[in-house]
Amino acid sequence: MFDLVNDVPSYPAFLPGCVASRVLGQTDNAMTATLDVAKGPVRKSFTTRNTLFAPDRIAMELVNGPFKFLRGNWHFLPHGEKGCTVKLEMEFEFSSTLVGIAFGGIFQQLTHAMVNAFCQRAMEIYRD
Repeated sequence: MFDLVNDVPSYPAFLPGCVASRVLGQTDNAMTATLDVAKGPVRKSFTTRNTLFAPDRIAMELVNGPFKFLRGNWHFLPHGEKGCTVKLEMEFEFSSTLVGIAFGGIFQQLTHAMVNAFCQRAMEIYRD
């Protein structure tokens, strides 16, 4: 699951609302990437620096985007022999009330759909 979440270039293929993704830089323990998310005519981009603590956690921190702040953590907890419990924690605040009104619902939906989308993707890729 860690590898799936870290595979940013594949996001548009399965992540609801994600229309484009770009890796801007990458090292063994970090990645900077931009996601473009959209719903209808509303489209926004944001860039995060992701610190990789393989295979247990990915920490995200805002670099640029329509937020005052954005930070989060993906946690991957072993569950049985082949299973994994995935947990996403996100905190964010939009840069302005207007941006929050225009984009808040979309981003909330995207955040809630992310874990389910990754679990579904794992079923497609790793199904025995």
